[in-house]
Amino acid sequence: MSGTLVVAEARGGELRDVSFELITAAQRLAEQGAGPVRVLLVTGGGADAAALGAAGVEEVLTVASPREQFEPHLQAE
Repeated sequence: MSGTLVVAEARGGELRDVSFELITAAQRLAEQGAGPVRVLLVTGGGADAAALGAAGVEEVLTVASPREQFEPHLQAE
């Protein structure tokens, strides 16, 4: 499967602007033939995954976190 996978970021239940910036960059790559854009969001709830489904995004994937607020920089061991 080719294409670009964007790992979206949420903090405090809100999607971060960097997620949308990365989606835009991935869409530009898709226009140049890089394949479809997919977005992954790890969430414990609160963040609106549907907001990531902009035009040009083929699929939005969500992974449930065992924690209400998943913040990878705090979870790393």
